[in-house]
Amino acid sequence: MAIKYWLGVADAVAQVHTGVITAVDATPANNTFTVTIGGVAVSAVGSVNVATTATNLRTALNASTHPYFSAITWSGSAGNIIGTADTAGAPFVAALTKTGAGTGTVTDFAETTANACKHDWRTATNWSTGVIPATGDDVIIENSAISILWGLDQSAVELLSLRVLKTFTGKIGLDRSRFATSIDAETYSATTKTEYR
Repeated sequence: MAIKYWLGVADAVAQVHTGVITAVDATPANNTFTVTIGGVAVSAVGSVNVATTATNLRTALNASTHPYFSAITWSGSAGNIIGTADTAGAPFVAALTKTGAGTGTVTDFAETTANACKHDWRTATNWSTGVIPATGDDVIIENSAISILWGLDQSAVELLSLRVLKTFTGKIGLDRSRFATSIDAETYSATTKTEYR
């Protein structure tokens, strides 16, 4: 148990997630491989082998004009599907799945490089102790205008206390009605897409 003060000082780091198409069916078209972000899906039907299927999916992802997908550069080789945030410090949440009767398989996205920035609760250097708050900690947010926007899913953590003093003039959380495209959530997508993070 510790007292932890919000500092909001971390450098921005681009999130990288990697998923893998690990197998395709003997009849490849029996499977569809899909990346889903915020309830929006981009898919590719299974092709002759893992590498071709992954290439087709990466091509479809990079061709998407939906702001959830176009904020990410999709790359990789063989069966890898690698997503890298275009804006360092602006995270994303993606899932890789397989559907259909075939025996194709995937390994869902795992964090290769964690998102970090001065607006991210889960970035350790944003806290006075150099460790993110944990169960039993006292958290004090004061004397700062640095908004806390990312990494706020802390449902597994039971703080002893959370005090937000009036000397904190930043924001906590995102505007749900608009999709933020900057790390400070002051710039939004020109489309009317909602915020899913």
